[in-house]
Amino acid sequence: MKESWFMGCDTSKDFQGGEKLEGRYANTFKVGQNAFEIVIDFGQSYTEGENECFHTRIVSSPFYANILLKTLQESIERYEQAFGPISKGDEEGE
Repeated sequence: MKESWFMGCDTSKDFQGGEKLEGRYANTFKVGQNAFEIVIDFGQSYTEGENECFHTRIVSSPFYANILLKTLQESIERYEQAFGPISKGDEEGE
């Protein structure tokens, strides 16, 4: 598996096709699937369930979505080792 961007990747360089990578904040998600693909929508919401604005859609095969799942699990484990357990509260910081 490739290293994550924060682990040595030079983010000042262009991405394929000459475009710069763009960071987008997301605190709300939708996930759907069919027999051939997993679809993940990323967006922002300031009040739960209201005024959701989705800005990015990622479509992947189930195989690569499973790799993403494992990568996220490993990242959360590293985060919690460094900073402590993530709150189980309903809101950030609880």
